[in-house]
Amino acid sequence: MIKSNQIGRRRGAVAVLVAVLLVVVLGMVACAVDLGVLMVAQSDLQRSADAAAHAAVLEFRKDGNAYRIITDTRRTAKQYVEDNPVLDRQVTVHRNTFNADSDGDIVVGRIDFSNPHGPMTFDEPEQYNAVRVKVSQTADRNGEVGLFFANIFGYSSMMLRAEATAAIIKNVGGFKVPGSGANVPFLPITVDEDYWEQQVSRGADDWGYDAISQSVDATPDGIPEVVLFPTRTSSSGNFGTVNIGQSSNSTKHLAGQIRDGLSQSDLDYHGGSLALDDTGELILGGDPGLSASVKDDLESIAGKPVIIPIYRDVSGNGNNAKFVIVKFVGVRIVAVNLTGGNKYVSVQPANVTFKGVVQAAPGVSGTSQSIYSPPVIVQ
Repeated sequence: MIKSNQIGRRRGAVAVLVAVLLVVVLGMVACAVDLGVLMVAQSDLQRSADAAAHAAVLEFRKDGNAYRIITDTRRTAKQYVEDNPVLDRQVTVHRNTFNADSDGDIVVGRIDFSNPHGPMTFDEPEQYNAVRVKVSQTADRNGEVGLFFANIFGYSSMMLRAEATAAIIKNVGGFKVPGSGANVPFLPITVDEDYWEQQVSRGADDWGYDAISQSVDATPDGIPEVVLFPTRTSSSGNFGTVNIGQSSNSTKHLAGQIRDGLSQSDLDYHGGSLALDDTGELILGGDPGLSASVKDDLESIAGKPVIIPIYRDVSGNGNNAKFVIVKFVGVRIVAVNLTGGNKYVSVQPANVTFKGVVQAAPGVSGTSQSIYSPPVIVQ
């Protein structure tokens, strides 16, 4: 028979055990709450850093003074951090002008895509293509993340950091078909380098592109046009049409390239990619001219950003012409007329963003204009 004092002792033991377990359970719940807060805060910080780096690096698609563009990248990065709250609270970063702190909140420099995970370099501001953004919650920057229950163990807050580096290829030396299988948006018509530079700086402005409707009309938009065809090429019987993918373009082949771009089979003819060599040159054979039968093909891509090659020298005539290509530029067709006496194909400079771009060889610069890879987070 169990005595009453034994029952009392057992009840007391159970009460103690329950009290101990309750403390343990409450401690686990407290840790889970605080851990959840830290995980959300870290996710918010990383999202802020990723968004800021991604948006800032897009500034490198601008033309103009390199130092002004670099200033704009810092401004954009700071703005995006401030527009992406952490735990519903605004955070900020220091602009770190001139990369005064090599480990600062915003660092701008160059990433070599032959080694995208390598160190950022800072010796050529004109070649900068990368932005690193570090967002922190520390005692001296934005304040540490406050904890709820860890105070029991003497911890009232914890510091967190997130970092992202985004980069683009902007010194484009060639093209390949990307993994998605998309063709290269390439127009196989070339123009002289000096003529191109003259026209983009002071050419006529008779046409305009409306980005909202994605249409072209006879309204000036402040962007000069370049007459792509016909132009003088110093090659008798040749107006600048080039052969890509075979030694002599048929009208059908040319029409397909105009509408659909360069296919993998076209690039296989050139070794798998169409690119400048280590000296910054690419030799392409010429084709006599444009037939009126490709008028509809050219009109079908009006307003669409495409790439054209720029040549520096040409030798030979007609089908025997050899163009020395030294640069690629992004354009859009704004006007086409291949019938009657006044034939022309007019284009204006336009940004082209394409996954299949190839970075120019080391030491070769000035190989492209208005052509970029999409921004990618590389670190």
